[in-house]
Amino acid sequence: MTKCQYCTPEWLEESGRIYRSNPDQEEKLKKISAKVCFRVKAEPAWGIEKDIIFGTFIESGKLTRIGFFQRRRGKAGSRVSHGSNASGMEESIAEGE
Repeated sequence: MTKCQYCTPEWLEESGRIYRSNPDQEEKLKKISAKVCFRVKAEPAWGIEKDIIFGTFIESGKLTRIGFFQRRRGKAGSRVSHGSNASGMEESIAEGE
């Protein structure tokens, strides 16, 4: 198993790789569809200079998206998170999606 520091691009990529490499996981979770995001609040004393938002999206047990996000304001005051996934692809989600 690869050791990666929490909340780094390497950690996120490894988390996705581990999930996808276990076909039994997808089968066990086939009744689950969820979009879950986590926010790690900035804590300069711990070396976290700004908030970190990351999320995973699962559709019928299959990991469809895993990535980092940044919170920003969208049209009509809606909150939108925008960022890049572990592969560097740009992504954005509306809060509550």
